[in-house]
Amino acid sequence: MKFWQYFRDNILYPGCVIFSVCVFAFALLGTLGEARNIVPGLLYMFLLLVFSLLLAALNRLFHSSFSTPTQMALHFLGTAADFIVIIVLAGGFYKNGAKSIMTIMIFFVLIYAVVISIYLGARSFRRKRKIDSSEYEKQF
Repeated sequence: MKFWQYFRDNILYPGCVIFSVCVFAFALLGTLGEARNIVPGLLYMFLLLVFSLLLAALNRLFHSSFSTPTQMALHFLGTAADFIVIIVLAGGFYKNGAKSIMTIMIFFVLIYAVVISIYLGARSFRRKRKIDSSEYEKQF
């Protein structure tokens, strides 16, 4: 029972939020670019769901006792592996050639850098506010 509750609250719910954002982004890109074929079909929806759940599991690294640089390195490597295996290999993008894979990976790294920068900025802001609002206690 505890495992299911942990899985539901820490992996399934955040994974579904990530999945919803991914589907919305694909639909938005398809609408803005007037390219209806960019909206994922059933297979790609399933792959996005698996990717999102694995990403939500990797996000638990940020609640670990590792140092921030170690958390970042492990999270980036895990997310990149998740993206390569699920999206590039299982999604069949590797069939388009090396140039296509490099373009997809550069796009992935750029999106990752933007999202993780926003996350780290918000986390730093929250920590600073928590420190500023706490009462000072003498140590000696």
